[in-house]
Amino acid sequence: MLFATERAAEAEVRSRIEAALSRAGFDGPDGTTTRWRFRDARPGLIREDEAGHAERLIQT
Repeated sequence: MLFATERAAEAEVRSRIEAALSRAGFDGPDGTTTRWRFRDARPGLIREDEAGHAERLIQT
């Protein structure tokens, strides 16, 4: 998952994302439940195929 935030807010934003993903599911507005297994969270390097998306996130 890519996200962009101010450096001072990174820990809080990362914590919120991890908390949401740890719930392992989401009930959408149409009643459809989507489930997943949260395996790991850590900072990583931006892959070449993600570079354009990362740049757009930074610009907004």
